Amino acid sequence: MNIQTIKYQKIIFLLLILLTISISLTWHIYLKSKKEHAKSAKTAPTKSIRTNPKQNLLSELDKRLVLPKGYPIIFNLSDLANLTNQPFFNASKPTDKLILFQEEKKAVLYDPLAKQIINIGPLVIVPATPEAQISEAK
Repeated sequence: MNIQTIKYQKIIFLLLILLTISISLTWHIYLKSKKEHAKSAKTAPTKSIRTNPKQNLLSELDKRLVLPKGYPIIFNLSDLANLTNQPFFNASKPTDKLILFQEEKKAVLYDPLAKQIINIGPLVIVPATPEAQISEAK
């Protein structure tokens, strides 16, 4: 072998050693930063917020109307077949909500998609007749 070939071999060998050292240092730095990131993620305070869909609906409704006292009962109007003959539900859609305030005897029909109050009216609770109670028992 001539001297020039030996020189090239030494240079290639040194370059391979430098490449190996740089790759191992890069890998070490990467693992260290990954470990630090995982450690900081564990120690960082996390805040989980639970949202209550009913509370969100009531806060939206509260922006548009002074709400009556008491906790309301909220119904989804998914089946309007039995309600179409009642004038209160004329403009209702299956996505609307019926909110009943029993203490104040008020009913609110609300569209959460359009964020509009569709109708407000008195809540009339009709007691069951003896005939209805007998037919329900059967």
